[in-house]
Amino acid sequence: MNKKGFTLIELLVVVAIIGILATIVLTSLASARAKAKDAAIQAALSGARTTLEMYNLDEGEYPAAGEGNDMESELVNAIESINKNNNNAGWDYATDGDNYYFAADLNAGNQDGTVFCVDSTGFAGIVTDYPESGYSCN
Repeated sequence: MNKKGFTLIELLVVVAIIGILATIVLTSLASARAKAKDAAIQAALSGARTTLEMYNLDEGEYPAAGEGNDMESELVNAIESINKNNNNAGWDYATDGDNYYFAADLNAGNQDGTVFCVDSTGFAGIVTDYPESGYSCN
C-alpha cells in the first residue's frame, strides 16, 4: 500500500516548531516597538528643546509651566507625541523663567534609567528619575 501525505506526529512537530519560532519573533518585535517609542519620545523632547530656546530668544524667558498657558501652546506637538508613545505614563516640565527641564518616562526600561530629560544647560540624556530640585536634569 502506497501512503501519501504526512502522519499526525509529523504535522504536530511542524506546528510546534512554527509556534516556537512565532513566539520568539513576537517577543523580539515587542522589544523593538518599545525602543522605537523611546526614540520618538527622545526626538519629541529634543524638538521641544529647540522650541523652548526659540521662545526664550523671542520673549526673554521660558514659558510658564501649567495647563492652558504658553507652555502648552508652544509644545503641544511634543506633548502629544510623548503621550502617544508612552501610553500617558508621564512627563514633567518645570521652569523659573530663566531655566527649565523637560522630562518624560521611557518604555524600554534602559539600564541607565527610565527618564529622558532635556534642560536649559544643554543636557539631553537618560537619567534615573525626574529632577527633585532645581531646573537641571543632572
